[in-house]
Amino acid sequence: MDRVWLCISRGWIALTLALLVGACGAAIQHTPVPVRPLPNFRLLDPAGKSFSRADVLRGGLVMVVTAPTYANKTAQELWSEYLTPLKPKNSNLVFLEDMDATLFTSMARSAIKDRYKPGQPVIILADERGDVPRALGVVKGATVVFVYDQRGSLVLSHTAGPTPEAAKQIWQALAGAVAGAHPGARAER
Repeated sequence: MDRVWLCISRGWIALTLALLVGACGAAIQHTPVPVRPLPNFRLLDPAGKSFSRADVLRGGLVMVVTAPTYANKTAQELWSEYLTPLKPKNSNLVFLEDMDATLFTSMARSAIKDRYKPGQPVIILADERGDVPRALGVVKGATVVFVYDQRGSLVLSHTAGPTPEAAKQIWQALAGAVAGAHPGARAER
């Protein structure tokens, strides 16, 4: 009887965990992001250099808002792989790390600092309290790509996973916005 109860308990635990993980994953990946302008901020890169909203908006901005968690690792790596080679010279690509969304802040900070090389085409900024993601309406722990014109107006938000096609569309949206051709913000899945 104890063995049967143990099997049933394990089955229910596994089912409950699967449902919770599935529900959380669905909420994170498919949550619509409100259309909001880029808020004012001053954040540090891993080398200690300060960046403001005005600094990163020059030439337009693609910002990947994410959290340094194991669940986001693959998405971060793929967005970097797909977006970096297509980045125009005069625009900025920023990975904004929501440090408030991780339980292992010191480990995450150390890992980010170890991988960061100043002067690389990608700027990594750490938001210790998660103020910018919260102001943008990003669900804690989610990864969302935002495209902003030089004025800080949202051109595009992308909440679906990284693909080479999505990376091309993101940079095309920025090119159109910088050229003054965007009719308003749009959200994609």
